[in-house]
Amino acid sequence: MILAWMLAATFFALLLGAAARALESAARLLSWQGRAPWVAALGASLAWPVLLPLLARQKTVRLSPVVVGSGAVRSIAERLPPLPSSIASHLDTILISLWVLASVLLAARLVLAQHTLTRLSRSARATEIDGHEVLLTESVGPAVVGIATPRVAVPSWLTELDEPLRALVLRHEREHCSARDTVLLWLGEAAVALMPWNPAVWWQARQLRLALELDCDARTLRNTEAAPTYGKLLLLIAQRQRMTRLAPMLAESNSHLSRRITAMTRQSISHQPLRAAALGAVAVVAIIAACSSRIGSDLTSPQPMGGKRLSAQASKSMQPGSDAVYFEYQVEKPVTSVQGNAPRYPDILKMAGVEGEVYVSFVVDTMGLADVTSLKVFKSSHQLFLNSVVAALPNMHFAPAMVGGRKVKQLVMEPFVFSLVDGPKAAQKSSPGILKVNPSR
Repeated sequence: MILAWMLAATFFALLLGAAARALESAARLLSWQGRAPWVAALGASLAWPVLLPLLARQKTVRLSPVVVGSGAVRSIAERLPPLPSSIASHLDTILISLWVLASVLLAARLVLAQHTLTRLSRSARATEIDGHEVLLTESVGPAVVGIATPRVAVPSWLTELDEPLRALVLRHEREHCSARDTVLLWLGEAAVALMPWNPAVWWQARQLRLALELDCDARTLRNTEAAPTYGKLLLLIAQRQRMTRLAPMLAESNSHLSRRITAMTRQSISHQPLRAAALGAVAVVAIIAACSSRIGSDLTSPQPMGGKRLSAQASKSMQPGSDAVYFEYQVEKPVTSVQGNAPRYPDILKMAGVEGEVYVSFVVDTMGLADVTSLKVFKSSHQLFLNSVVAALPNMHFAPAMVGGRKVKQLVMEPFVFSLVDGPKAAQKSSPGILKVNPSR
């Protein structure tokens, strides 16, 4: 279900956000810019949950394994009460519809904000202040407007400030222009519009916006002793500044002012390289956790979030020939293996006395055949055992699942046990549903 994928994508983005936060802190300790970790986190949070299922599907089409573990979302879902079948059967449609609606609304807001900035640029008066070309507005700014050609917009009351204060303001906004911060700001807003259901993406976009301002503050105050004056200037402008979306602004968010002022007035911290290394280690751990199979398995394969077995009456309302894939808990008669279905025991492993097991999942269609493009590998003790299963799968036959007297597709998990022991003792090792491969094959 898409809900499992959404939750896994949220966990993935949260872990990447934690890594980005640690890397930004390490960069600040070393007097480096801190925007890059947030740009990377946002890009990966959007791209990887979409690309990973596609890459996994490409691998399964080529009959090479996609090894996945027990997903974190699935582990949580197994401990929750099952959803009613009436909700579970329509949950994907509801979630996708809400997703599209939210994305359209946020995209419309971006278009409206961009239109407002364009209109502001056209209505503002181009002039020159202290040798710098600016757009003079009635009340908007100080800010940077425009993506392709960013320009500094300042309010008319800025001319009332003393020249040293005006110089700090103009230098800050020109630093935004030089760094093309409007592009990154717009990309952050677009990321939120693409995944409006992901709170971690919202948080990352907000942190990116703050990182852009912190970077700009650092460049503005480089080689100067004006930090106390600059901090007071931020407080002054925050009281008079009119907010505008998609435009980097000097005192953009009152909630960020405290952190910005603290950052610019902070005294040197002892053991900075050691602290930065520790933060880097934290980031590496978070990235490894984000890329682990606990998250990846929920991103690449559907997981049931609960529900009741479909009744025969409910199944009759479904269109014949539907491509819906059922889970075992949803069908009246699950898939069963036809006697004799087993891969060949690899000769070299048989001669070496090596035993093992392979756990895979795949879809069995209405003809009782395995859909090899849906193959997922959960565990394999040896690559040759896995190769044997992959080679045998297209020729294996099953009794298809049944719902309301109709054959349907079902996702099954099939364990293959390669054992050199045959007889009663071996039978005790196998449980129903396990395909045992003996040396005679």
